[in-house]
Amino acid sequence: MKLTESVEYTRSLSCARRAVAAAGAMLCWVGWAGVAGADTVTDWDAKAVAAASPAALGERESAIVNLAMFDAVNSIEQRYQPYLVKLAPASPTSAEAAAASAAATAAAETANARLRLMA
Repeated sequence: MKLTESVEYTRSLSCARRAVAAAGAMLCWVGWAGVAGADTVTDWDAKAVAAASPAALGERESAIVNLAMFDAVNSIEQRYQPYLVKLAPASPTSAEAAAASAAATAAAETANARLRLMA
């Protein structure tokens, strides 16, 4: 085998390994889609409570984060009537990722609103 053939063979093996790894990751992702772990929701709830303002405003901010997570996960699992919105997610969609994204977005928006009120 010539050196150039050896290099090409190594490259093709490397591409094949990456393709198998990507396919395996995709299968794992598809298998986990639609199930929101309690850890994700409770972790983001704890973060929202820790970052919230004191008194009633903090309770409101925490509720907004929790309702955003509820609507995001419920849009995927469709078990309950939505609180505010019902989105049409692409299939397959990770409920954990949706909950985390909704919580992060809601927490950031409530923090920005609080800063605008203080200015």
